[in-house]
Amino acid sequence: MTLYEIIEGLIDANDLLLKANERVPVDQRNHKDYLDARRYIHEHLPTKEAIELACYHEAGHYFAAVEVATQLNLDSSNFKVVGPSIRYEPKKWYPYNWTPIGLYAPGLENPKIQDEVDAVLLARISMAGGESVRGFYGSKTKRGDGGDIFKFGEICKTAPQGVLTQEPKTYMVHARRHFRKKLKDVQFRVKVSLKAEETKGALFGPVFHSQM
Repeated sequence: MTLYEIIEGLIDANDLLLKANERVPVDQRNHKDYLDARRYIHEHLPTKEAIELACYHEAGHYFAAVEVATQLNLDSSNFKVVGPSIRYEPKKWYPYNWTPIGLYAPGLENPKIQDEVDAVLLARISMAGGESVRGFYGSKTKRGDGGDIFKFGEICKTAPQGVLTQEPKTYMVHARRHFRKKLKDVQFRVKVSLKAEETKGALFGPVFHSQM
């Protein structure tokens, strides 16, 4: 099987794991936007190497989110890496919520900045993915954090006036340094690596076990 065929199969298989009301209705599966959603997933998972980097990226987000949840007294037991899938959200202007791979973190889905601490913690979650890739694959490897940078910047725009004492870029710089320091700890580094490898097997097993 080709990589394209495997990803197609994974999208369909994960669709069956969604609740009935979360699945794209059968009569909409020929809609251009739905077909585009499938195409977007493929564009984000073009090669086996890209998928591996994505798994390490999300492993970084996962542990940063768990750390933040602990500080905020949130339950992180249901945090997990998910994808590839398309969830149907009919109330949104674009109802096909496509996810090549992403972090499912109940309680942190719609983050808001109310004070300085929120900005620091959200920056840590946002930057951990790219820093995980950098830490394991070197600074010349694409970190895949363009979307993370953009989203954090947008969240900062919604903060109450006067709350942020620094530019968004400064919070992100400190967040990157925070995760780099954590990766220097051997035990933490092993935990991130194990999570990434577990994700490769759980979400993309056919990709890494097939003879392509």
